[in-house]
Amino acid sequence: MARPSKPHTSVFDFTVEQRKTYIPHNGGYSWTGKWSNVRTDTGESLGDGISEQYGLLQNSVLVESLETAFNDFQQLHDFKREISVTENGARFYGRYSFPRNKRILTPAVGDSVGMVFDLRNSFDRSTKAGLGIGSLRLLCLNGMTSTENMASITARHTNKINVGTIKDGIEMAIERWESSVDKIAEFSQREVTQEQGIVILNNLAQKKVLSESLKDSIEFIWNGQVEGLGRGGEADKARNLWNLYNATTEHLTHQVAPKRFEYSRSVENKVLTTFTRGMSDKKLWEGLLKPVPKNKEDKTVTLSV
Repeated sequence: MARPSKPHTSVFDFTVEQRKTYIPHNGGYSWTGKWSNVRTDTGESLGDGISEQYGLLQNSVLVESLETAFNDFQQLHDFKREISVTENGARFYGRYSFPRNKRILTPAVGDSVGMVFDLRNSFDRSTKAGLGIGSLRLLCLNGMTSTENMASITARHTNKINVGTIKDGIEMAIERWESSVDKIAEFSQREVTQEQGIVILNNLAQKKVLSESLKDSIEFIWNGQVEGLGRGGEADKARNLWNLYNATTEHLTHQVAPKRFEYSRSVENKVLTTFTRGMSDKKLWEGLLKPVPKNKEDKTVTLSV
């Protein structure tokens, strides 16, 4: 089971600097040859055992560089920014959504998705600085991201960032977003009965994509959608892969992410990747629809003498 993250905050523009790491030695202190990434406003080490080659990329520099790059793209001028900082500042996640840049998926009920950019950084070496593109369901603000079909940019840690590289990545991402949404839109055309949805969730749990508790929570939402109890209202009543996926993101976005942000994103991506592949892989799809065998009960054999 994934370890819960420490409380998160939206404060990201603190400064981190590298300081030498010392250990007690012969009544004094000796430098270990390594460095620590220290948050200057709290004095807390966010990452130890850092080599001299590790370059610090401040969160504020990353954010400013991305938003500067947005200026070259008219469709990205109007954006909403959400920031989440976890592990006392060691890990940074940013999400940019663009309300005017959207795509209608199901016109009859007004369901649509919009383009989003996910930004990440860390000072504990847990992840490289990176930028990814995904989609956001606008009807109920459930986030969805996929590294398989949408563009992403990652870079090793350095104290400099090339805005030109970011612009190239954004241009590539915009070009690929439409085709990526086409694949997501196909989810709404893939019929999934109520019973099949439960079987799929059971298989995801068996494959360790979902924990048993996550599976139960998502199944509860999937069952409630039929009664119009989902966050998408009438749009959620149709029984298809799109709404099964929406049941998943609804729980992850609104219940799991506030406390376990990284874990939520990881599960979300695994589910979307599995569903996307299942759309084109007949064998995988048939496997998802195959009922999970129940544990065989122990049988007591009575011998007559």
